[in-house]
Order: sequence, then C-alpha cells, then structure tokens
Amino acid sequence: MIEVARANGVPVFLGDHTHTRNISLRQQHGIKAVMVPMHDPLDIPVNGAEVLRVSAPDGPGWKPEHTRQSVEFLEDVHLRRGLPTLCACWTGKSRSVSVLTAYLWKHRDELRIPLEPLWDPSQLAEWMRNLRGHGATLPEPAVWLATLAYLGIPTECF
Repeated sequence: MIEVARANGVPVFLGDHTHTRNISLRQQHGIKAVMVPMHDPLDIPVNGAEVLRVSAPDGPGWKPEHTRQSVEFLEDVHLRRGLPTLCACWTGKSRSVSVLTAYLWKHRDELRIPLEPLWDPSQLAEWMRNLRGHGATLPEPAVWLATLAYLGIPTECF
C-alpha cells in the first residue's frame, strides 16, 4: 500500500485486495474510507470505514460510468470530508490505478501529488504502477479507455 497524494494533509492510498481486508494496516494508517473498484465475492470488513464497491470487471465491462461513480466517492470522502482513503482493486495495477488517475488528474490543482511536472494522465498511471512494482505500463486497455473517456480526453492521444 502506498500513499499517492494528499488533500489538506489527508492521504489517499493505492493498494490491492489484501490491504482492504487488513484491519490493523488500515487502522495504522487511519483509513476511514475504502474504494473497491472490482467485483469481489469476498467480504471487506467495514470496521468503522465507509466502503464503496463498484462491481465491474477488469476489461471490456468497465465503463466511464464506473470511473465516474468511483471518483465521486473519492471526492466526497477524501476531498470534501477529509477522510484518509484507500483505493484498491485485486492487484492494485489496473482499475484502482485508473480510478486514482482520473481523481488525481481531475483535482491536480487541489491535491499535493509528489510528481512534477504533470503532462498527461498516462504519466500518473505509469508513476503509480512503478511505485507498486508493476512496471511503467498503462492499465488494462478497456479500463484505460473508459478512464480517458470519463476525463474527456481523446483516446487517439494515447
């Protein structure tokens, strides 16, 4: 689990499914909200945290609407209400990276992101994947294209 940005001193983290279930790790980092952009048959222990699960596959079934719903949750819990937040899909390299890319890009002027200069959203995605040890490739193509569509960025740019 890695911290990818701060808003008013409050962190937002990128992780994988093991982090969503690890209560002691979430408590250690003060996580009060969990965004889970995946279909996951396993229960996520709430333990006082707000949890949103957007049930969608890592592939062609992912739509801009899934990105919108996920980003709106992050805007509410992290940006507006100031809750330390974890965004985690199964491996932490496609859906969660795409959701956080959309959130960070949309609010890049309001968030403290330790990456300068920011040229385009793909730079954010590659940076987060590198931090997680997944290499500097973009997320699953259908998920990435839906993210760009949500952001209103022409896909021919990528």
